[in-house]
Amino acid sequence: MISTKRSTRGVTIKVINYNRFQTLNNYLSTDISTKRSTRGALEEHQRSTTINKNDKNDKKIHTPPSKISKRMVDLFLEVTKLKRPDGDYLMDNLFPAKEIIKYIREECGEKITDDEVLIKFEYILLKMDDFHCDNATSLKYIKYNFNKITKSLNK
Repeated sequence: MISTKRSTRGVTIKVINYNRFQTLNNYLSTDISTKRSTRGALEEHQRSTTINKNDKNDKKIHTPPSKISKRMVDLFLEVTKLKRPDGDYLMDNLFPAKEIIKYIREECGEKITDDEVLIKFEYILLKMDDFHCDNATSLKYIKYNFNKITKSLNK
């Protein structure tokens, strides 16, 4: 049995006849039966569970990066004269490179070739103002500030 008492600090819960319910014998008998029932339930669950392998998601995760994205990262490092930093710089910048390629294609028209995209990107890098040149240490910066950078070129 349980009795409760309210106070300004909260509720106090008191277990009446605590020793009667908390004897060692109660634990020993339930421990054995619990092990049996748990083992049986686990075995039944493992037999009934089927493995659902989703091949579509696996293919999306393991797609290799495009050649133009790699070339764009290399071009960025060459033009900005950044040394290749530690870590996985290439993999960190492949997604922003894809986004920049998409932005350039939208701006110039969908029928632009990969080489023309890279030429346009190199032009953007060479004509960036000093503020953006100092802050552009990765393609993520170019991606997030693409509109600002291209507007400053058109002035």
